[in-house]
Amino acid sequence: MERYFERPAGGAEVDLILERDNRLFPLEVKLASAVARRDTSGLSAFRKSYPRSQIAPGLVLAPVTEMAPLTENDYAMPWNALIP
Repeated sequence: MERYFERPAGGAEVDLILERDNRLFPLEVKLASAVARRDTSGLSAFRKSYPRSQIAPGLVLAPVTEMAPLTENDYAMPWNALIP
């Protein structure tokens, strides 16, 4: 599994990109417990920058209480979902 940081030419950034089996998994990390569609702007810019790549749904990791859709391609995910 490879890890990357991405800042497209337009200035929007993605905090972390994981690659597995030729598929990219973009992740944003937020400190705010209230996340919204605007928090996916870096994920959207990333998709536009790599239209020929296989990109999984984006995740915004934040101190939210439950997983929730933010856009048709992106989801808010609680930090503690990563802890067994």
